[in-house]
Amino acid sequence: MLAMDGGGIRGVISLQVLRSPESQLRERFAAGPDVRLRQYFDYIAGKSTGAILAAGLWRGMSVDDLEAFCVAFGEDPFDPQGSASPAMVVE
Repeated sequence: MLAMDGGGIRGVISLQVLRSPESQLRERFAAGPDVRLRQYFDYIAGKSTGAILAAGLWRGMSVDDLEAFCVAFGEDPFDPQGSASPAMVVE
């Protein structure tokens, strides 16, 4: 099981940690950029920002894809009252 904590834009730190195992899996299995972490975990979960990242990983996004997503949206996913922004919906 891969579990990730929340923390707003600090979720990018989780992605930096995940970059290494994703890279190692690519090298070990010579699979190139097609390796996705979801192929190696039965469950991926998170809280708050971690849940957004978990959903992205489960959909098959790479760490690089998710990092670009986080940089593009920054702190926007949540308004001051803590409700999710409609703009945050991933198609």
